[in-house]
Amino acid sequence: MTKQNNSVDELLFVYGNLKLGFDNNYLLKDAILVDRNAILQGYAMYLLINKPGIVECQSHNAYGELYKVNNAILTNLDILENPSKFFRQKLYIKSGISYVHSWVFIYNSNLYNKKLIIKSGKWSHNSINEFFSI
Repeated sequence: MTKQNNSVDELLFVYGNLKLGFDNNYLLKDAILVDRNAILQGYAMYLLINKPGIVECQSHNAYGELYKVNNAILTNLDILENPSKFFRQKLYIKSGISYVHSWVFIYNSNLYNKKLIIKSGKWSHNSINEFFSI
């Protein structure tokens, strides 16, 4: 029997309900917050029913938080983020003055017809009132 490596060794960019102050942040209780002001450049944030999703769009940025996480956290989040709707990919995130390679959950844009973009690229408790159609 192989023991799972749960060491803190991966970075994860979160931009929605996993951020501090939101419902699913408890899933990151064993993670280490690295940056509250991280930026994913070239991705737009869209309003899904009750959470955001991001898709590639060169003229937009998505803002979120960067965490150090272990494999157990990533495994649990893979289940939460429904693989038929989101996929996990490593991308470069701007953190401070440098870029780091981090996991990000990207929305499978082929599944969503009417896109409602969140102009600011920042998910907040008021985001549902802050979108416009494209």
